[in-house]
Amino acid sequence: MNITIVSRIPAQSSARVFAGFDENLFRYLSPAYPPLKVHRFDGCRKGDKVVVALVIFPGINLKWESEITESIAEDNHFFSFTDVGRALPFFLRSWHHQHIIRQQDTDVFIEDRITFSGQWFMPALLSYPMLWFSFNSRKSKYRRYFAQG
Repeated sequence: MNITIVSRIPAQSSARVFAGFDENLFRYLSPAYPPLKVHRFDGCRKGDKVVVALVIFPGINLKWESEITESIAEDNHFFSFTDVGRALPFFLRSWHHQHIIRQQDTDVFIEDRITFSGQWFMPALLSYPMLWFSFNSRKSKYRRYFAQG
């Protein structure tokens, strides 16, 4: 299954936006449900890891570990990094998330390209709208976060 969401950040530079992809932004973008416990956040460079627990109910946590497998920077106008799921919640079989940050005139566009598959068809199908909503909500979150200065 594939999800692609494009977010426009007005009056910013792609270098500044890419530099802002840190643990603070990661926490800011996290959905209200399920809440995340961040156990590790190395960054967005090749070889970095991110480990979180999805808190489904108090005392019921699902581990999610991703590794940055690719990181590209071109002329301070184009950045990309890809995280791949290494340890996923039981309902996911695979996770591949490419983040593309590109300058266009005075604005920056952030493209989230997600490809995932589930262990079983129905849970994957049911996960799709939740994931789409979660990533689509990033559009306004990115604008607010990077407008802060």
